[in-house]
Amino acid sequence: MKKINQIYVNGAFITPHGTETFDLISPTTNEKLGEVTLGDEMDTHIAVQAAKEAFKTFSKTSKEERIAYLQKLHQAVSKREEELIAIMVEEYGGTYQFAKPVCRLRSRHSQQ
Repeated sequence: MKKINQIYVNGAFITPHGTETFDLISPTTNEKLGEVTLGDEMDTHIAVQAAKEAFKTFSKTSKEERIAYLQKLHQAVSKREEELIAIMVEEYGGTYQFAKPVCRLRSRHSQQ
């Protein structure tokens, strides 16, 4: 069973202050796949503050720099395509026949 007990804030995975959990339930088998620790109000404030700080510098980047960031992100996601398809099938109940073309469509649009 998966246990997700960290959140991504300000470029790093951190343990949230929140203690409430959320069960991940398979829509196809109705079995518990995992548990996620949710952030709380303090975690929200920390994330919003980090986003505000990042905006100060990111908002000054050029179009070319932003394109480079998006291309790097696309490459990172593309390397994990099969893993992402498997997650779509497991966690969302999608079929492989649906999930694979969705990922392919994403790749085609990113090349335009």
